[in-house]
Amino acid sequence: MKLSLLVVSLASLLPFTQTVVQYSCRGQRPDDRLDWFILYKLPKRSEEGLYNGKGYVFVDSTKVNPFWTPSRINIDQKDQMLHTTLNIYYGASEEDKQSSLVLFYSDMPPYFRIKIEKQNGKGIILAQGGRSSLWIVHSIPLFPDRLQYKWPSMAENDAQMAVCLSIATQNVDQLAGQLVFQDPVIFFHNVPEAWRTEKKLGVLLRERRRAKAPFFKKLSSVSTLGGTKLLVISRMATGESDFYADELAPQRAVPLRCAERHQVENLLDQIDLHVPKEMVHWNDYASSIDCSKEKSPLTVQLCPIFQIIASEKSTCPRPDFRWQLMRFIFAERLKIYNENEGASWALSNNDKGYWCFTDFHRKTSQLEESGGAVCMLNKSVYNLFKLATLKTEVKRCR
Repeated sequence: MKLSLLVVSLASLLPFTQTVVQYSCRGQRPDDRLDWFILYKLPKRSEEGLYNGKGYVFVDSTKVNPFWTPSRINIDQKDQMLHTTLNIYYGASEEDKQSSLVLFYSDMPPYFRIKIEKQNGKGIILAQGGRSSLWIVHSIPLFPDRLQYKWPSMAENDAQMAVCLSIATQNVDQLAGQLVFQDPVIFFHNVPEAWRTEKKLGVLLRERRRAKAPFFKKLSSVSTLGGTKLLVISRMATGESDFYADELAPQRAVPLRCAERHQVENLLDQIDLHVPKEMVHWNDYASSIDCSKEKSPLTVQLCPIFQIIASEKSTCPRPDFRWQLMRFIFAERLKIYNENEGASWALSNNDKGYWCFTDFHRKTSQLEESGGAVCMLNKSVYNLFKLATLKTEVKRCR
């Protein structure tokens, strides 16, 4: 009898020792935790390859000098980074789902046929009680489904973007207060009892219509878990201000380059994503390698250069040299034209290193729309997007 009582007593303690769900960005494998990733789904131009409407390229926080990496798995399939990240929630037990804070918002939710007027912004927030939580901002219509990972066929024709950020759970309520000023359409939410005392979250869910002037707010005190500084800018629709010229640019005191969809002034003719055809690292070329025995013409050309860089006596700035080398020799161009671009982004025009994902296309209707922007202070990401604009005529946003 004593043994039975002991077993029951131990079992009663188990619920208090269960593992907390750690929501964060993930790579192709569930164990590959990332600080952030940026995913660019390419437009449909063929039935096969990267341009089949489901192919995408990505960059993530693991690479010092990143280039766009083509995914080997289509975005509508399992075991690719967007699925793996969201499957932390979709694949969780019902108990874990009920104890998770869930916010899905979109100006074109699943099962809608048209975009909701005067609204902008699409995103996902997932949090529980662990150190890490998840925030995804994206341009994907009819996404995400609240029950399972499902890629909408409507998103195949145009290019789409998703930006995943791993953030501290303690900052989630602060982000909720910021989203109040974007006036998002929250089409699905779950707020467990542990989160119901968070004041800003309560305002977002119940009282955001009471927000008063100036109808604009910025948040600059938040970073990713890995330390990438973020700037979040939100604006409610007033019909009086241009988001890019009046809200976004003044916050950084810099002019901006724009990239978005519509055929109006201040646009790129195209976006060139540069993807390395072949990944070569200078450290692979030790001085003992005989360059004359290399067979590839490209390798024959680069071998002696890499040997110099690999030498301890070299004064070359290795990361910078590698970037320039890959940029001019390895890059091939994946084009995205305005008519097939579903995402909007902006760059600081003076090499400060700010890249921004925005909710707004640059057209007059955005004056009467609510939404915002998420900016990353990351020179590598900035360089990656700047490379896409180098061979294109770009006009300033203001």
